[in-house]
Amino acid sequence: MENIYLLAAFWFLAAVLSTILANRLKISIALMEIMVGAVIGYTAFNLNFTDKLSLNADWLKFCTGVGAILLTFLAGAGIVRAFALLKPPQKA
Repeated sequence: MENIYLLAAFWFLAAVLSTILANRLKISIALMEIMVGAVIGYTAFNLNFTDKLSLNADWLKFCTGVGAILLTFLAGAGIVRAFALLKPPQKA
């Protein structure tokens, strides 16, 4: 049971570190989380640690699904905001 908590702590630590890194570099947090996740996945694959990260665990699949939905929402909100900023001001 401790292994599940250790894995969850690792993934949440990666999310916190990506947030701190994104704030320092002044880029999007979502973009940095994708980049950190890609680096962790690439490193785990090369070191043959994919079984230790439990990438096929049900709770991790749930978290990735929620994350994909959240990123889609953030992308849509960013597009709507960008178009709102491009619109010329209306005269009263």
